[in-house]
Amino acid sequence: MKKVISLLIVMMIISLGYGQSVEYTDGKVLSWYAPNTGNYDCKIKVKNIKGQEVTLKYAKVSADFPSGWDVTLCDNFNCFLELVDTGSFYPMKDKEYGEMKITIDAKGLADTAYIKYALWDIDNPSLRDTIEYTIYVNFGASANTLANSEVSLYPNPAKDVVNILASKGSKASLYSSNGQLLLSKTIANKAEQLDVSGLKTGLYLLTMLNSKGIQSSQLIIE
Repeated sequence: MKKVISLLIVMMIISLGYGQSVEYTDGKVLSWYAPNTGNYDCKIKVKNIKGQEVTLKYAKVSADFPSGWDVTLCDNFNCFLELVDTGSFYPMKDKEYGEMKITIDAKGLADTAYIKYALWDIDNPSLRDTIEYTIYVNFGASANTLANSEVSLYPNPAKDVVNILASKGSKASLYSSNGQLLLSKTIANKAEQLDVSGLKTGLYLLTMLNSKGIQSSQLIIE
């Protein structure tokens, strides 16, 4: 009986170990603010921490994006002209980095893409991570794509707090200059505050998403 219990414990440890085959250097759920024309890369990076070679497989969970956009996928070896349903990484050596890259060209169309993939170690296919891409494009070819400006933020430049006035239910998102999502908040009462006291001095991008489209404003943190 003791031998059986010991064996089960060893198997559990091995299984848990496979769950740590890779680490996500910037996280598994990321957002980007993309231009309305030209190719724009959105990458989720992984590092092999298994202690030996690892091969990752992936499968599409969901993909919601405008039909007018060009959307392609690359892993650490292959590139595809579409979001393929399944694929495999080239084997990664210990401590080696790899990435899942989605590239979009919005073709002048304002909208948002939501894309999810499952990613797993082939040695343990039952334990899967879900990586998520949210890609915002703030203006398009048509003047009707965006509502007239209904957003106000102050002070700008700001130091500790930014006050936002916008329509109820709007989603405010603050991005760094390289497109990383830093803060997000839903406007509940037409006026909300964002605490920016922990951010470094520099230029940031604030987007407001509502039923009428996406608006953006530059925000300076002093």
